[in-house]
This record gives sequence, structure tokens and C-alpha cells, in this order.
Amino acid sequence: HPRVVLAWRANELDTMVCQVRDCFLASGKGASVDAVTGERTDLCFARRKEGAAGKHNKARLNVVRLAMRLRAASQRPQHWAHALENAGIGAPIVNATYEQLAEFEHEASALPHAIANFRRLTAALGFDVSLEAAQEVLAPLTGTRHPPPSHRTTIFNFDEVQAALAQPGAHGSEHALLRP
Repeated sequence: HPRVVLAWRANELDTMVCQVRDCFLASGKGASVDAVTGERTDLCFARRKEGAAGKHNKARLNVVRLAMRLRAASQRPQHWAHALENAGIGAPIVNATYEQLAEFEHEASALPHAIANFRRLTAALGFDVSLEAAQEVLAPLTGTRHPPPSHRTTIFNFDEVQAALAQPGAHGSEHALLRP
């Protein structure tokens, strides 16, 4: 049997914003727009290239059913796990989120948790990584990234999104994804 590890971003709003800004699987979720004018842009995935310096896009999210889309997206890892089992591959041996594995890069106090998750993940794949080796690899990366910024920097219609996630039909979990 193959060994399968499921890894994903726990903040589904971050995932959706990236998909919209990159014009990747964004159908119905929103549009990539110029950060200043709000006009549609075709910058899309090219925003990640060095030559795109000075060109900025944001996501204009479709707020209709936004909370429902985020709630459905949060169930995706469970659906993936069931699909793997139904395909005869077997259940994932371990699950991990990007946030669990990378938070230490901007929050030093998260390093012990990240090391434990890294070791759990590598052990599940059949590698015996000692505590010392994991510390040697991960510790130099501590504090090398900035914390995730406010979604105001990436969502063009931030106020509209914030209002939609505060509606009675939205659960607190969806609203908690939004960084003011």
C-alpha cells in the first residue's frame, strides 16, 4: 500500500483568495482585480514572478454563499480521505495543515509544535528523524517570515466579505478565518 499524507491550508479563506488572485479554480468564487482600480486583471499567476514587481492584484470575492463555500471547503480533507479509502488506497496515515507545519516561521513559540508535527509526518512516511535533527533543520527558519497580513491587503471588497461572514447564516468558524 502507498503511504498517503494529507496536507492542506486550514484557513480556507486564504486558499480561496489565492485561487482567485491566481485565476486558478476560481469559477464562481470571485475575480482577480487591480489592487487600486478594482478592474479585472489578467495578472493572475504571473503576480508570483519577480518581473511582476509593482503590479498588484487583489481578489474581489463573490460574497453570495461565501460562508457556505468556506464551510464546504473545510470538509475537503475528510472527503479526500474517504475518496482514498473508496479507491482502495487506504486511509491517510497522517494529516497536517500548512499552519501546523509553518507557523514557527513567524511565531518562535510555535517551534516545538512544528518540530513535533514534522517528526510525526516524517515518521508516518517511514523516516526516523531525531529530535536533534529536526531542531537543526527547522530552528534556523524560525522568525524568517512575517505573520500573515490582514486580508485587507489581499481582498478588494474586504468590508463586504466581513459583513457577509457576520451574517446570521455564517458560523463563527468562517468569520474567524478573516484577519482584520
